[in-house]
Amino acid sequence: MKKLLYFCLLLTSTSLLAQEIRNSISLEGDWEFRIDSMDVGISEKWFSGSSENTIKLPGSMAENGFGYDITPDIEIYHYGIVHMEEAGLF
Repeated sequence: MKKLLYFCLLLTSTSLLAQEIRNSISLEGDWEFRIDSMDVGISEKWFSGSSENTIKLPGSMAENGFGYDITPDIEIYHYGIVHMEEAGLF
């Protein structure tokens, strides 16, 4: 009887895990965006209107023709990306 109870518990927990996986949300598709290099998007309420650019996910900004390719000569900072050569660091 205990074995049957353990089996039922295992079956139920496996079913709940499968349901949780099915409830995931795919981000694949076209998304509108703006590059906010001046950090003004929230104060200017960009979120309340449409954006000027579209990007396809999955993918990177560089793959969609925006931003820089990520290469060894790029440093990523809090407020943007700087080419090390342009900054005189390479």
